[in-house]
Amino acid sequence: MSSHESQAVVIGGGIIGVASAWQLARHGYRVTILERREDIALETSFANGGQISPSEVAPWSKPETIRLALGWMLRANAPFRLRLAADTHQWRWLWNFLSRCTHRANEKGFHRLLSLASYSIAEIRHVRDTARQEGWDLDYDGSQEGILRIFRNRAALERERDSCACLGDWGMEMRALTPDECLAIEPALAANPENFRGGGLFTPQDEGGDAHLFARALWENAKASGVRARFGVEVEALERNGSGRIVPRVRGEQLECDLVVLAAGCWSRELALGLGISLPLWPVKGYSLTAEITDDSRAPKISITDEERRTVFTRLGSRIRVAGLAEVARSTNEGFDPGRARVLVHNLEHVFPDSFDPGTMHFWHGYRPMMWDSIPFIGKAPGCDGLWFNLGHGSLGWSFSMGAAALLAQLIDNEDPAIDPAPYDPQQRLQSLRQ
Repeated sequence: MSSHESQAVVIGGGIIGVASAWQLARHGYRVTILERREDIALETSFANGGQISPSEVAPWSKPETIRLALGWMLRANAPFRLRLAADTHQWRWLWNFLSRCTHRANEKGFHRLLSLASYSIAEIRHVRDTARQEGWDLDYDGSQEGILRIFRNRAALERERDSCACLGDWGMEMRALTPDECLAIEPALAANPENFRGGGLFTPQDEGGDAHLFARALWENAKASGVRARFGVEVEALERNGSGRIVPRVRGEQLECDLVVLAAGCWSRELALGLGISLPLWPVKGYSLTAEITDDSRAPKISITDEERRTVFTRLGSRIRVAGLAEVARSTNEGFDPGRARVLVHNLEHVFPDSFDPGTMHFWHGYRPMMWDSIPFIGKAPGCDGLWFNLGHGSLGWSFSMGAAALLAQLIDNEDPAIDPAPYDPQQRLQSLRQ
């Protein structure tokens, strides 16, 4: 751990921003978080699916994606929806996304994401060990029981198992299960055997937990070590100061610092655009509901991914969370769609009926910051002294959070990185996009 007086500003107080601040503080930086909301992790990190799933990080751009998306467009309750905007950036994003729906691009992206995910879950475990050793509270309704993916037909399971064959190269285990073996792991599935008649894929190294609670616990520890936060603050722009270094403008004044980490999710795009950097980032809306469990025997003990519905069910202490659905949004200003909420209620009632109290249901929606190839930007911004990116983690910010933040701190401090940083390097990625 280094010790110096450098001042770092982290823009964004979600799980990625808080993790970045925590890691930088551990490296000896004086850190300030700038967050536009009134507290930590109230946007995309607030009520996500709750899965920490290094085994489920394959890019969304798959060869079958186009066929599936076209079929889903005809279904009102489909897990995917495309909302076209009169925005050339959205159309470019879609074009680049579709151009990568090939086996070669998907396999290459999968390996890059596995590297980051494998490192990140190790870092999350390291944070748990650190909390135990130092005696601070890290209660986030976590579970280390693995994730079970269920399938309605065996052929779909076999295809998915074949596409994930490379997991073993990263020391990850995936076991194909019969329906009876699925029930042995999760007895609550017995309510509707139709949901898993094809069997399941079990990944014991995967975990679950509440990203919002984790971010809050991390923030409390960071705050105790001197990290500050300014809430309710909109960063108006990123500008060059008199020395040519990038600094944020807040309430009409430049905030002097030695380095800036842009970790503001979907809202990063506008700030970067002011510097002439067009991030290949677009908001993809997701939904969740959280409810109190009333019948423990009917609620899952471990996290479940229903592959047919593209829905996840995660046990969070005495609560159950259901999350899913993907909408390529027109903007981050769209409201909550009650129709999509009803899809989640139907899915929960169908898979784990009579397990929850309908009167306690809390609905949420957020915007995943999706890159065209699902791979985040982690590293120095091109042509911008003092500006670093940690953004574009899509639906996997919780899974990538601690690894991405640790890698970023290593790069900023000129340490030997724990993993190869090249696949996430903003300069290389932007250059390849222009080619």
